[in-house]
Amino acid sequence: MRLNVLICAFLGILMVAAASGCAKKEEPKPAGPAPLSETAQDGKILVENMCTVCHSLERVTEREETKEKWEKIIKEMQGKKPGFISDADAAKMLEYLSTVQGK
Repeated sequence: MRLNVLICAFLGILMVAAASGCAKKEEPKPAGPAPLSETAQDGKILVENMCTVCHSLERVTEREETKEKWEKIIKEMQGKKPGFISDADAAKMLEYLSTVQGK
């Protein structure tokens, strides 16, 4: 009887050890991108709606530029179609592009 108890205890310990050793450990999930500021969110909408009047969205989103370069590009676009992009909208677009598409 005592031998049966010892065997059962031993088998129980083995089962617990095997189960814990076989458990698949989850790899940590990579952190997603940081949430955009409200200004950058507004800029995203403006870029999607205004830039696509003349360009494909891919033409804009495949680029990565410095903040200074994005500012120069936006100013150039303002000059091509005066009054279409206000300075306030340009600032929001710059915030978005330099955050998401910045170098």
